[in-house]
Amino acid sequence: MSITVCTARLSYGGPGRLDITRSNALEHRNAGEVANGEVFAPDVDLFRAVRTGRMVVDLYLERYREQLERANHSIVKACLEGLYGDPLVGVCFCAPRVRVLTCHRTVWREFMVSQGAIDGRELPEEEQGPVRRVKPSRQGRLF
Repeated sequence: MSITVCTARLSYGGPGRLDITRSNALEHRNAGEVANGEVFAPDVDLFRAVRTGRMVVDLYLERYREQLERANHSIVKACLEGLYGDPLVGVCFCAPRVRVLTCHRTVWREFMVSQGAIDGRELPEEEQGPVRRVKPSRQGRLF
């Protein structure tokens, strides 16, 4: 069975939504729960390095691709079997202008396609829900 994988902003609330953000993983862990998308969230040290400018984006994306290759294969398999939805929609915070070159959800989608999924691309803007305002402290940052 081949499922379709798509990507969208965090504001997407439709079927197959899989939050692959670091904050989602931490929020669920702090509540003693397991986040389905946690295995796809960038490693916390990797994420901090790129957010603080200690790592260039190209290296961050390369390391994130390596992390995906080491991901929990049972969760990847469950995703590919459609257990979390079809289409499966990976969501994160990145705005469209950032997403094209640097967003991990694009890399996640490419990884899932390399594992056998069908590429459904980024969902059209009108299907993603309203754009949320970025807090002033985060403006100008990539992540």
